[in-house]
Amino acid sequence: MTSLLNILWNPVTTLKELGKEYSDDLHRKSIWIIVAYSVIISILNDVQNTSEAVFLVQIGGLCLGIAITLFFVFALSSVIYWIGNTIVGKAAFTEIEATVAYSLIPTLFGFIVVVFINEMDWNLFDWNKSHFINSISFLGWIASTNIVYQGVKLFNQFNWKQTLLAMLPLLLLYVVILALIFYVFSWS
Repeated sequence: MTSLLNILWNPVTTLKELGKEYSDDLHRKSIWIIVAYSVIISILNDVQNTSEAVFLVQIGGLCLGIAITLFFVFALSSVIYWIGNTIVGKAAFTEIEATVAYSLIPTLFGFIVVVFINEMDWNLFDWNKSHFINSISFLGWIASTNIVYQGVKLFNQFNWKQTLLAMLPLLLLYVVILALIFYVFSWS
């Protein structure tokens, strides 16, 4: 549990400690983090509907969310691992997988804060609440990227240029997401 909270404040130290663990334990922790991430986000998305039909749909959505998150984490880990090995990196796949799984934690905390703020009728700021929510989401995104960067750099023993090259798929995914966000907002 301490590694889950410590990853937010000191990712390098936490990742070094994770590197000392057995491969099976690291893989198991990664799976649990991914499943917990999917379950918590699914629960927080819709807690008002309690009818039986809606509950069955929510269970199906939860299973689909877990499957999509597992696929995303394993696909991204595989691509980062493959690029890292092409550049003569020294990381094991489970280390990269754990890095990507642990990078979900800041996003999850950000999502919990956003849901909490949306549920409350607080006027915390004079400016629009959506700007504050977007800022929280963006900070979680930056913290997650930092964890992946530090993990890829540490486990592969790369310099900053090699690390950015290994993270290229993630950075391209960010560019696509930002382009879609700006495209959708341009319709408004």
